[in-house]
Amino acid sequence: MPFLAELADMDFLYDSSTFPASVGRFTNQIIGDKAAIVRFQTAGRPSLVEIPMSVLHYRRWSFATTGGGYLRMLPIQAIVKSIKQLETNRGSCMFYLHPYEFDRSRISIQQSRDGANQFSLSKRLRFNAQWNLNRKSILPKLDKIFALNRGKFITCREHALRVLEQSSAPVYQLNFA
Repeated sequence: MPFLAELADMDFLYDSSTFPASVGRFTNQIIGDKAAIVRFQTAGRPSLVEIPMSVLHYRRWSFATTGGGYLRMLPIQAIVKSIKQLETNRGSCMFYLHPYEFDRSRISIQQSRDGANQFSLSKRLRFNAQWNLNRKSILPKLDKIFALNRGKFITCREHALRVLEQSSAPVYQLNFA
């Protein structure tokens, strides 16, 4: 994943695009299913902290509960329980939301993507169903989560700085040409 070296070259402090599980089209080839927050060090470059989306591990499966469609699909009780478990297991919980998750209006792939009509009808219907299922549930769920966890949130930047200060944070050496 050479983009991590490029981010470090551009003086980015952290990256939060990692999905630490192998699910469908998402596979992390660097840290695999490890949900740990890690520091990448590349030769001659500044450190880059990777803050992956939080996932729960159960036997051989990994479940995301705090981001995107997962946050929309799950009932609030399951989300609150998973947040508590993640905080216990790893000390923190990373939320991951796309900007469109905050839009309560219906999304249509035909209106939002050029060339969408090249997809089969079944694929267009699947995308539209996936993007619109429980669309209006995000904001009420976040209100509940914020109310239950008042004062416990920090920014990714603050978290990355804490990781860099800890000598115990795992360090992965990346070698890119």
